[in-house]
Amino acid sequence: MRGLFLLAMLVGCKSDTGLYGGPLTSVGVVAGDFDDMTEPLKRIEVRHEVYEGIISVATYDTEWPHEDVALKVEGLLSDSRVMGDYDAVFVASGTRGFGVREYNGLEADDHLVSDAAVLEEVRTYVEDFDRTLFVSDWSYELVEALWPDKIDFLGDDAVLDAAQRGEIGQIMATVEEPGLSELLETETLPLEFNFSNWAPVERVADDVAVWARGDVEYALENGGGFASLSDAPLLVSFEPDGGGRVVYASFHVNAQLDNTMDMLLNTVVGDFREGPGETVDF
Repeated sequence: MRGLFLLAMLVGCKSDTGLYGGPLTSVGVVAGDFDDMTEPLKRIEVRHEVYEGIISVATYDTEWPHEDVALKVEGLLSDSRVMGDYDAVFVASGTRGFGVREYNGLEADDHLVSDAAVLEEVRTYVEDFDRTLFVSDWSYELVEALWPDKIDFLGDDAVLDAAQRGEIGQIMATVEEPGLSELLETETLPLEFNFSNWAPVERVADDVAVWARGDVEYALENGGGFASLSDAPLLVSFEPDGGGRVVYASFHVNAQLDNTMDMLLNTVVGDFREGPGETVDF
């Protein structure tokens, strides 16, 4: 009962940071190569629809039948009205469209973050619709492009993929929010970083809530060895000036313990309400 009471307190009212999670009953999820953000939504039975994260002009398989895919990332992020059908939009790490890599010699896949129209639609969804955007790891480029003053990622902010230098392994994080640590019944939390080259955060603005911090090792540029960041933010959230809510997780959702991730979603991202729980896949 104590856990349920704390959960209600955390998600039903503003914390000391001034942030809170509103009720969320439907989620649009963009699938990524390196993270699966649907599993906790299935466990807590929240209605969600999955959009294919491969952008239309870049794929490993040139024979892949794009025309047969009903729900595509472009159709979601390029139209705030489509996003508006959801209380929250999750963009998983490895969504193609965030970086300068090319697949099979095809065009670069940075279209989503270099397209001013897409950025404006995402901003409209978050700020004007007062909705929630949750991104993990490599999808940080979307947050950096839209709200550059909120989170300072590793490396040159003007260079795509510059932050992607975090080392693989486990980080024993310190839980910063007292209510969250009480709910988790611990002040430390093991977070798994199951891929190298993840995107660390160096610092955040004063109005950004830091939920977890930890010591980070990262690769220096041009193979120059390794360096470290002490008490680097690992899980953060903020409310843009225009409204809405943005959450960034430097780790992958699918690499964490089920119970831990479910609690983090319900306290940091929002107050998820059980619904039909069905999944519509691409």
